[in-house]
Amino acid sequence: MENKWLSGSDKDRNVVIVAAAIAAFMVVIGSTLAWVTISSPFGQFSLAGTSGDGKITLSLGLVALLALGLLFLNATRGHIKPISVLILILGIVIVAIAVSKFFNFENLIADEPELAAFASIGTGLYLVLIGGIVLTACAGFSAYKCFQQEGAIETFVRPTTEDLPSLGTPRKILTRMLGAARLNAATFKDVGSHNDATFQAMVVVILVSIAGGVGKYLDGDSTIVNALVFGVIAGIASWAVWALVVWMIGSTILRTSTTQADWGQLARGIGFAQVPGLLNILVFVPGGGIISFVAFVWRVAAILVAVRQCLDYTSTLRAFLVVVIASIPVLIVNIVVALILGIGQ
Repeated sequence: MENKWLSGSDKDRNVVIVAAAIAAFMVVIGSTLAWVTISSPFGQFSLAGTSGDGKITLSLGLVALLALGLLFLNATRGHIKPISVLILILGIVIVAIAVSKFFNFENLIADEPELAAFASIGTGLYLVLIGGIVLTACAGFSAYKCFQQEGAIETFVRPTTEDLPSLGTPRKILTRMLGAARLNAATFKDVGSHNDATFQAMVVVILVSIAGGVGKYLDGDSTIVNALVFGVIAGIASWAVWALVVWMIGSTILRTSTTQADWGQLARGIGFAQVPGLLNILVFVPGGGIISFVAFVWRVAAILVAVRQCLDYTSTLRAFLVVVIASIPVLIVNIVVALILGIGQ
């Protein structure tokens, strides 16, 4: 029987998505508000979450909002299962961070222990905890409904391998990565038309983010936390936003009569187009700036081929226009995220 939750015909699906989005928004707002409020004889002041682990919950909340937006727009046909599981994991991590700070909030002012007696939990931490719990509950319910087949709970308890995201064989992903590096048009057409390449594309994005982070750390331009943790989060968020914006522009404003694409196709193609970014692990060596520039140009060329193939274009110029237009909002998002997280400071 048809799983109405997967097909989108279940009327409660959008209600759950909206509820989860509100919860994720609470997490984002709460991360920027006071986690600790201090009322001492010297006055009252507060410590915002973004001065510490609030940066992590803020990043996770933003990623959850982006994923929920894609689900609401139905731009992820066939991918609601892995996205629901991803949001569930994000929610669990958010709750874990909030609970740890909730019971050990004195550690937030460890540099000034004499003020611990005057400290209390701030509104922001409450919002993060509540938002995280609601987000986890909604994502857990969605994951349950994804694996449930008309009330058959057994399919949720014992999902088949087809229900889970697959990395595929190492040989397969390496072959696709090499094809993307060679700017092979057939490779991008292949990953764009196969759903099994979505998880592989995310793995590529994570590997490239780690490579760039390690390179920056070894070059002394970043702390290990910013280089790896925030670098990976920013990399995944940027990838998802890129795919969304390119899909919206390429399939509406600059669409052709042959264009038939969804977010997943663009996400897979653009994800594999990041392969040249692996060279950024070498930015710390002499001439690293040249290597970084070569990686940038190479990656742009790969993105152009990916966009052309995934949007069924025959003109590289049209793909170039899509990339240029899409780069404006993506650049703004990247700058805002970097400023919020303090990356590079």
